[in-house]
Amino acid sequence: MQIYADILKRDIHVSATDYAPAVGAAVLGAVAGGQGKLEDVTQAMRQPFLKVYKPIKENVERYKELFSIYKDYHDDMGYRKPHLMQDLKQLAEKAADEK
Repeated sequence: MQIYADILKRDIHVSATDYAPAVGAAVLGAVAGGQGKLEDVTQAMRQPFLKVYKPIKENVERYKELFSIYKDYHDDMGYRKPHLMQDLKQLAEKAADEK
C-alpha cells in the first residue's frame, strides 16, 4: 500500500473491515434505491480505517524518476522501435530451439 501512496501522491486508507467491497456495494444499492445522496449514505455506512498510508516525499521523487525511465522504455519498445521486442522474441525462441 505504501507504493500506491507514493506513486499516486495521495493518502491510501485501508478499511478495518474484511467486507469493504460489500459495504461499497451496499452504499451504491442504497443510493440507487433512493435512500439518499452518495455522500450522505457513504457517511452513514462509513467503516473505521485500519491504517492510513501517506506518501513519503523521497519515495515519490524516486518513483517519478523511475516512471520517466519506464515510459521511455515503453515507448521505444512499443511504437517507436517495435522491432526491438520482435528481435528479443526471436532470440528467445532461437535459444529455446537450441536446447
